[in-house]
Amino acid sequence: VAPDGDIIGVFKNPNSHVRGALRTLIPTAIANGGTKLDCYGYNLVRQYQKYGFIPVARTKFVAEFANEGWTPDKGEPDIYFMMHNGDSAEVTLRKSIDDSYEKYSKEYCDSLPLMDYEDAEKYRDGLLEQRQQRFSFEGKTAKLADGTELTYDEFAAQVRKAVPDITDDAIQSAFAEELENDT
Repeated sequence: VAPDGDIIGVFKNPNSHVRGALRTLIPTAIANGGTKLDCYGYNLVRQYQKYGFIPVARTKFVAEFANEGWTPDKGEPDIYFMMHNGDSAEVTLRKSIDDSYEKYSKEYCDSLPLMDYEDAEKYRDGLLEQRQQRFSFEGKTAKLADGTELTYDEFAAQVRKAVPDITDDAIQSAFAEELENDT
C-alpha cells in the first residue's frame, strides 16, 4: 500500500495453486490504509467489488504503459479506477464472505466517464478527498438527544453494537447528522 492509499502490485503468481488470496490480501491492505486501486478489465472489477471497491472512472488501454510481460494476445482491456467505500477491514471481510457488496455490471462500468489516466486518477482521488473532508471527526463530540456527549469512536461502537452489519459510511453519516443537530 502506497502512502497515498493506493493498493498496487496485487498479482497472483501463475504457478500458485492458492485460491481466495484476495480474501486475505485486500482486508489487510485496507487495514494498512488502502483506499483505492486501478485494475485492468472488468473481470478484476468483479473481484474487487466483492471487497467494497466502487468503480468511478476508466481509461482506454495504452500499450506503451502496460505492465511488464503484457503481450497483444492478452487483449487491451479498459483500466478501471476504483475507490473503497470506507468500511473497516473487519466489516469488509465480513461483507465479502456474505457477498453483500453492490455488484456493478459490465454495462455500468462501460458507462463510467472515459478519461486519460491522470484525469481518471485525479477524479477518483478528488472523490476520496471529498469523502475524507466530509467525515473528518477528529476531536469532535456529538450531543445526543438524551444529553450524552460521545466522540466518534464511542458513537460508532454503540451503533455497531446495536446494528452489527451497518457500514462505516452509514455510521459516519449518522454522526455527521448528530453534529449538525448540535448547531
